[in-house]
This record gives sequence, C-alpha cells and structure tokens, in this order.
Amino acid sequence: MSKCPVCAASFPITQFVCEYCGHVETERVKKIDTDTIKEISFKDSMDVIKGNLNALQEIHVPTAGGNLLAILRIIVAIQTLGIALIFWKKPKGKFNKKEFNKLKAIVIRNIKLLKLSAKGSEQLQDRINITEKELTNLDRKIKSGVLIRRVVTIVVIVAYLTLIFINRNNGSDVAVIPESTVVEGNLSENLEVVIEKYPVSYALNNEKDVKKISFYIKLKVKEEYKFTENEWVNISMTLKTKSGKDIVYFPESKLNQRETERIVRALNRGSKREKAVSFYFIPKKKMSEVPIEIEKFSIHAETFTVDSIPDN
Repeated sequence: MSKCPVCAASFPITQFVCEYCGHVETERVKKIDTDTIKEISFKDSMDVIKGNLNALQEIHVPTAGGNLLAILRIIVAIQTLGIALIFWKKPKGKFNKKEFNKLKAIVIRNIKLLKLSAKGSEQLQDRINITEKELTNLDRKIKSGVLIRRVVTIVVIVAYLTLIFINRNNGSDVAVIPESTVVEGNLSENLEVVIEKYPVSYALNNEKDVKKISFYIKLKVKEEYKFTENEWVNISMTLKTKSGKDIVYFPESKLNQRETERIVRALNRGSKREKAVSFYFIPKKKMSEVPIEIEKFSIHAETFTVDSIPDN
C-alpha cells in the first residue's frame, strides 16, 4: 500500500490515482516499464476511471421537467404568500455543477496519464478511447440538460411576466353579489345561486375599451329534476344596480351549451355539489372601464320542450 502525498489516504501500489482526492502520482506512471506491471497498472487504473465514470453518471442530471417543476413551485409559493412551502418536501436530487466538473477533471487527467502508460499498445489505446467516448457522451448529455434547463427557465419566466403584463388591467375593483339565492323560472325549487361576492373581469379591445366582461359564479342543485327526452333549459344572467334595476346596456347573457349540459346532468343526478359557470356580456356602448353601478345580478332558469337540443 502507498500513501497519498496530498491527503495521506492509502491506496494500492499498482494504482497511481488517489480515490479520495483524485491526486495522480505522475512519477510512478513513468517508472512502469515492464509489460507485466504495466498490464496490472492499466487494469487497476481502468477500474478507477470506470468507478469515476459511474460516479459521474450518478450525479443528478438537470432536466427541463425538473426545472419547470421548480419554477412552478416558486410561482405557487408567490401566489400563496409562502404558505405552500410548509407542505413541500425538499427535492431528492439536485445538479451540483462544481462537483461534476471536479470529478470530470479527475477522469480526464486519469485518461491522459493512462494513455501515456499504454503508449505503444493499440489494443489498450482502443479500450481507453472507448472509455473516453463514454465520458464525452456523458458530458454532452449534462451540457444539453443544463442548456435546456436555462431555456425553459427563461421561457417560463418571460411567459409568466408577459401574462402579468397582459392581464394587469383585466380586472377591476367591481364585484357583484346575487340579488337572491333563488333562481327565477320554473327551476326555482331545484336550483339556487351560491351567495358569494364575485369579482368582475374584463377584456379590452385595440382601442383600450371594454369589449367583454366576464362573471364566474356558482350554482347548486337543491332538488333533483328529471328532464324528459325533448326537454331542455335556458339559464341566463341579468345585471342589476344596487336598487335592483336592470342595466340595459348589458343585455341578458345566456349560459353556453357545454356549461348548460353540466347543470342538466347535475339536476338529473341530484348532485349537491357546487358548479362554477361563466357568463359573458358585450356592452352596447363604448366604455373605458367596468361601471361601478354593477352591484347585483339575478339568474333565470326556464325549461322548455324542443325537437332537438338548441345551439347557443
């Protein structure tokens, strides 16, 4: 056994690379001159290099998916004011660039010295070249992962900031409440409005005027209602002022067919779960912001008989 002059660790006399600190005893390599000792030294040295290559492969490789998840975790943490961090576990693997480069440098140095010791033997040189190719492929994989991670990071951050920029004016301080939990129409005993304060969102046109305002409200089934084969329902919303007066420049909005079908299925099953639905209004007059006089709304649900389900 021999001791490493750098860290004092013991390693075999036939091995010229310290497994603990990576120090290579160049002088000992130069003293190997017999074929027998040279072959032993080569075998042991290849084992060391293979071991280091295996260690490199075990280092956590950066991936786009892993980095995307990390970014999403940060965004969720921001949105929840850090509360989400309490429930998160620390990721098991994390790419350590410094550790990877350190180990890679050791492998490269080992290969160079092994080429020196195996000089004159094409067979040994070929075996070294195969190992060197493995290192090159692994290094390329790591660099590709790092590059993709950076690109994904930039794309997600830019997309997130762009979304914030686009939607910075697509909200207002206006919120509405249901005029009553009671749904108007012949489904008043079967359907009700969930009492909440619902914020108003809106979209702007090129002239920066309000082109559409949106309401996302919740309906809940009180009692089961079985629709006949040719029976359907129209569900609509009307906007009102604080005093209960209809706002005429926002005509009545009907629930679209897809969301109406969800309510119909819930009524048929008697499902008591709340259903979030959306209504959209197109203003009849030009306006630069959502009018603050919008304070209430009412919901009307009326069944009727048709030959086929109507298209909304």
